[in-house]
Amino acid sequence: GIQSPLDQPALLNGIQHAEYANEDARFRNTSEPFPNINSLTNTDWFDLVMQNAPMSNADISIAGSNANGDVNYYVSGNYFNQEGIVKTTGIEKYIIRSNIVIKLSDILRSGFRLNFSQFDRDNGVVGYGNIFTLGQIPVRDADGNFTGQDPISGGPFSNPVANALFNVNETQ
Repeated sequence: GIQSPLDQPALLNGIQHAEYANEDARFRNTSEPFPNINSLTNTDWFDLVMQNAPMSNADISIAGSNANGDVNYYVSGNYFNQEGIVKTTGIEKYIIRSNIVIKLSDILRSGFRLNFSQFDRDNGVVGYGNIFTLGQIPVRDADGNFTGQDPISGGPFSNPVANALFNVNETQ
């Protein structure tokens, strides 16, 4: 199947946000942070970080016994793969289970069970709040580096695309 992000809320685009910031600056009698609005980008951080993500699940099992029923067996396997709706996230797992029971006498049975599982998780570390803000900041600067400065405050800006690519927490 496919999982999808919920509908994106209506937000100001980059130009609208810059116009709002300029209006706020004029109201406070300070300099406009975006004097040349026409030169700004219109970055849709939500679209750049989120995705429609496939997921799959498969199971198989075999059970049986020998002709006289003295030995019973069961073997099963499961594969699950789910990419996350936030890029660079997801989970993949494998599970195998095996049982065997042997009848030693009318009152005594012996058996063993084997379970194996492998989990691989990609826990992307994306500042989710930043995908809804500052659409006038481009993903990369003129030199091709990821942007990291808020043009209004001059402070640091946590670039969601850079975070999605570089801040990955993988667990197994």
